[in-house]
Amino acid sequence: YDVAQALKGSGVPLIADGGLRYSGDIVKALAAGGSSVMMGSLLAGTEESPGETIIFNGRKFKTYRGMGSLSAMQKGSKDRYFQDVEDDIKKLVPEGIEA
Repeated sequence: YDVAQALKGSGVPLIADGGLRYSGDIVKALAAGGSSVMMGSLLAGTEESPGETIIFNGRKFKTYRGMGSLSAMQKGSKDRYFQDVEDDIKKLVPEGIEA
């Protein structure tokens, strides 16, 4: 809310990112002043999302990798988290999720 107030009238869009778990969270983010929302985890399990579909006990699942996860950093997102100078995988500090 505070950022939305600071940006009011500037023409700079505010993208709400993080913490969205339920559809109602989208409405709350927009009501608090967001111009749009990032919905990575909410859309990750859909048929349209990339990735292999795994069937386990008759249910469909997809692997989801947040950009701060260890495997995402191994693939090249280390620079986004100021860990791009680190080559030793044991020293990377994951900040996201992988499920």
